[in-house]
Amino acid sequence: MNREISVVNQLRKNIEKQFGKDIQTATDCDNLVSLITRDCKTNISSQTLRRFFGLIKTTTRSSHFTLDLLSQFCGYGNFKEFRNACNNQELELFFGNSDNTNHNYWDRSEQLCQQIIKSPDLLVSTHHRLMSFPMARKYFMENHPLRDLLGSVYAQYFLAYLKYNTSNEAKIFAYGFLFQSSFLLQNTESMDFYYKKVK
Repeated sequence: MNREISVVNQLRKNIEKQFGKDIQTATDCDNLVSLITRDCKTNISSQTLRRFFGLIKTTTRSSHFTLDLLSQFCGYGNFKEFRNACNNQELELFFGNSDNTNHNYWDRSEQLCQQIIKSPDLLVSTHHRLMSFPMARKYFMENHPLRDLLGSVYAQYFLAYLKYNTSNEAKIFAYGFLFQSSFLLQNTESMDFYYKKVK
């Protein structure tokens, strides 16, 4: 699932929690409009909320204004702040709780890398666990790519990374490592393929 869709789904759940029940009818949306207008001092149409909650079919995404306003209703400054809170929650779930958590995921990620280098079996279990945490996978891959494991099953991490990260920077990053892996394995066909992807 696209990360943005996952965050929007979480926003829907937070709104329903704030509202006190699931949003399933046009009347629910009308009542929610009243609450949002009262709490946020900004108007939003009931039809916009019906589209947001899937009561009206639409092919367009919610506007930044709508996402910001709904995030404010849930107690956040804007949608970016809500998204960051969701990301931090996922990173905390993956890297584990600690008594003195200052969200130092870089150190936790570094520790995980050291453990994987010492125990290759941990690589497989970490890979399976990372599949449930796309944000943690992105963070782990971007901050601690394990160059020493190129040419192994570790290369699959980069392919999984690309499922959720489709920017040009992400493609250059992942395909560059996959090219290096192909080089180490002396796989000229793959080298040509990944070279063209980077280019």
